Amino acid sequence: MNGKGKVGGGHPKDPYEKKKEYNRMRNKKLREAERQEVTTLRNQANELERLIKALAKRRRGNLLENGDDNDGNAMGMLPWKDVSSIFKALTASSETERQNLTHKVDTYYNVAAVMHQWVHSSHHLPVMPDTFKQTWRNSTLVAHESSRLLGFDWIAKQLYHNIDMMIQHCGLPASLAECSDVRIYPLENQNSYHMSKARQRIEDATLEEVVQVLRRQYFEGKADTMDSPDPNVRYFRNKSSYGSTSQNAYSQNILMRQFVEANRYVVFAHSITEDEKFPVDRIQRNWTNWYDD
Repeated sequence: MNGKGKVGGGHPKDPYEKKKEYNRMRNKKLREAERQEVTTLRNQANELERLIKALAKRRRGNLLENGDDNDGNAMGMLPWKDVSSIFKALTASSETERQNLTHKVDTYYNVAAVMHQWVHSSHHLPVMPDTFKQTWRNSTLVAHESSRLLGFDWIAKQLYHNIDMMIQHCGLPASLAECSDVRIYPLENQNSYHMSKARQRIEDATLEEVVQVLRRQYFEGKADTMDSPDPNVRYFRNKSSYGSTSQNAYSQNILMRQFVEANRYVVFAHSITEDEKFPVDRIQRNWTNWYDD
């Protein structure tokens, strides 16, 4: 099933609602931090008990070797060197955890800075009257690697979220009858149009068999792959068949993603019209294909 989706929007929140939402999220993060701190302290206490038991057992063995079988001596106070080594180990563990958290915070700050700069540099993009046209948020990728991964994930989830709306928009029958439908929507005050193509057919195969065929066809062993953040995502460059037929050959960068559920398999292909890492051709088309099994 083919079509193009639009990310749903809404009215901007007033300052009071924004403040309420900010306070709610801040309190949620504080509660989560408190829970994590309690968990960390419990883990440290358990580790301390384990170390004390191990040292006490070792000390008992040393005393017995020296001919002292007095249980009071064996299980009494630990030497200060043993106690010091315990706290030294705990300090090293805490320092390692602190360094890991600092690294995560720095990474998040870098991603936020890159995305903030990108958003502000793109504010001049016009708002098109075409209600089906994708915005730059759904067709743009940056070069910064962490921000790029966020872009892949954002675009994929938005398209996945819109698939049911697009099925409804394309007018596919509720029954399992086969059909093929093409609809043209002229764009007002523009020398262009939006085209929606939908097709439904019945295959004599199980869902597992269909998944295996489509996975091999679209995701396995593809030499033209430029990026593949995980096995479910493939980003590649492909020559446009539309450009070949219109005597204006050009290539497009395409993002492909699969979603596997218990009773459903969804694959989509989506054109990326701006990419800092892999620049696109001058001519571009906005399009998206959904395959829903």
